[in-house]
Order: sequence, then C-alpha cells, then structure tokens
Amino acid sequence: MFAAIVKDYIAMGTIFLFIFLGGLFAYLTLTPLIGFIPYSDTPGWHLGFFEISSEDMYENALFMASWLRMLILYALIIFTVGFAVVRVMEHRKQSQDVIVYTSGILFAFLCGFIVNLVGWYISIHISAVVFSFLCGLLFGLFVLPKQRFILSMTDR
Repeated sequence: MFAAIVKDYIAMGTIFLFIFLGGLFAYLTLTPLIGFIPYSDTPGWHLGFFEISSEDMYENALFMASWLRMLILYALIIFTVGFAVVRVMEHRKQSQDVIVYTSGILFAFLCGFIVNLVGWYISIHISAVVFSFLCGLLFGLFVLPKQRFILSMTDR
C-alpha cells in the first residue's frame, strides 16, 4: 500500500512540475520574443517582435532556469499539500465535483501565491503570476482529480 502511494505521489508530482514549472519557464523565456518582458524593474512592452538576439535569449533562459531552482522547493511543498488534501478527500469518498473544484481552487491559489512570493527576486510582472495561477488551475481541475487513487484500509 505504501509503495502505491509513493508511486502515485511521484507520478503526479512529475506531471505537476512539468505543467507548473515547465509552463512558467516557457512563458518567461518565450515572451521576450514578442517584445514583452515579464520581469525586471520596468516590466512590460520594450522590444518589437523578434528583436531579441540569440545571445540575450540564451542568457534569459539561463537566468530563468536559475530562478526556477529557487522555486522548485516551494513547488514541491505546495504539491505535497494539495496532493494530500485531494487524496484524503477521495479516501473519505467526497463527491467528484467537490474534489475537482477544491483541487482546482487550491492549486490555482497556491501556485499564484508562491510565484508572487518568490517573484520579488526578479521583480516579476503580474502576468506571470496569473499564468502560474492558470497552470495550477489546469493541474487542479483536469489532471489530479481525474487520476483517482482510492485506497481502502483492507487492501494489502
């Protein structure tokens, strides 16, 4: 039983990190291509479409990767909290609608909150916080509750 829980935790955690951190990394590194800088002391529209050089793009990707290293620990903490809440609700046989909406709201809030907290380091723009909110909502509504994992206490 313990091995099944750990396997479920690792599988869902990997998907969460891919959606949340991968999506945020893609957003933060690709938006400068269209001229929008989602971080810095003056975020907003600065360049034209595709006016960023490949060297600047590479440096931007390295900078975002180093920032996401700070975020990964917090992402694992919020995933653990959300995962535990959803799996306990499933074990207590709550209705599927309650589980889905609770999971969506919880993950959306926690993802947006954590990016807002850690984002001070790079002076993150509100658009990145909203994007992380949407990534958490996507995971909470459509991924985690659909992969139901119910353990009965008699299973061995």
